[in-house]
Amino acid sequence: MRNTFSILFYLKRNSPLRSGMAPIMARITINGQRAQLSTHLSVEPSLWDTPKGRVLGHTQYATQTNVRLEKLRFHLTACYERLFFKTPCVTPAMVKTEFLGQDNAKRNLLTFFAHHNAHFFHMVGVSRSIHTYNKYRSVHKHLRQYIRERYGRPDIGFSEITPEFVTGFHAFLSQQARCSANTIWIYLIAFKHILKLACSEGLLRRNPLGDYKLHSEFVSRNFLTLDELNRILALDLHDRTMQLVRDGFIFSCFTGLSYSDLCNLTRRHVEQTGDQWWIRTKRCKTGTPVTVRLFELPAAILRNHALG
Repeated sequence: MRNTFSILFYLKRNSPLRSGMAPIMARITINGQRAQLSTHLSVEPSLWDTPKGRVLGHTQYATQTNVRLEKLRFHLTACYERLFFKTPCVTPAMVKTEFLGQDNAKRNLLTFFAHHNAHFFHMVGVSRSIHTYNKYRSVHKHLRQYIRERYGRPDIGFSEITPEFVTGFHAFLSQQARCSANTIWIYLIAFKHILKLACSEGLLRRNPLGDYKLHSEFVSRNFLTLDELNRILALDLHDRTMQLVRDGFIFSCFTGLSYSDLCNLTRRHVEQTGDQWWIRTKRCKTGTPVTVRLFELPAAILRNHALG
C-alpha cells in the first residue's frame, strides 16, 4: 500500500504569544496518523494564508518566514524518505523523532556541544578559565540561532556539517550577528576544536574546518603617555570605589598584570627578597608563571589597599 505522506503548516491560535502573534506549527500526516511539532516561527494571525499554509504579502518578514517554512518542509520530507528506504511502515512519530534527532542525540552538533560545555564548566577554576567557558557558550548560542534560521529546526546531525555549512555560519557571524573579524576568528577556532573532538569520537569523518583559512586582523592599540598617567594619578576622587578603580588601573599599567590577574591577586602572591618586593603568580588565561618586581608606585598602591 502506498503511504499518503503530507505536511501541513497551521497556526496555534488558542495559544498566542505575549506579542499577540500566533505560533506556526507543522503537522505530519501518514495514512491518517498525525504528529505535530513546533516550527519556532510565529506570525500575526491576520497575515496567515490558511489554505496555502504560508504568510501573506511580500515584506521581508513574510519572505524570510516562508523560505524557512519551505526549508522545514524539505528536511521533514528528507527524513521521511530516509526512513522509507529502511522500512515502508513509517509513522509520523518516526519522522518527528528522526527530524529532532531524539533517536541518537549525541550525533547532533548542538547536543554534543552542550555536553562539552557542561564538562568544561566543572573544570572552571581548576584548569579552565571562566572567560574561555563564556566563549564556548557564545559560539553555541550563535550556532543554535544559525541552525534555527537556516534549517528551521533545533539541532543538526554531524553528517550534515559540510564546507557549505561552515561558510554559511561564517557569513551568519559577520552579517546577522555583526561580529568583528577578530571575534569571528576566535569563534571559528573554538568551533574547530569542537569538530576536532567529534572526529576523535568517530562522530565526524573529516573536520570541514580543517582546511578552512582563518585570519585575524591587526588592531592598532592606543596607549597612554606618562603625562596622561600623571593626570589620572592627580585626580581628586572622593568616592572610595572610584579610587579603587583608578588605583587598580594604574597598578596594571606599572606591573603588566591583566584585569583577571589583578582580580585574583592575594597576599600569598606577594613576596619579599631582601629589600625588594615581588609578585609571583600565574596568568589566568594561560597558567604561565610570572614574576613582577614591585617598584615604588605599585608597592604604595598595595600598601594603601590591603590585599584579601
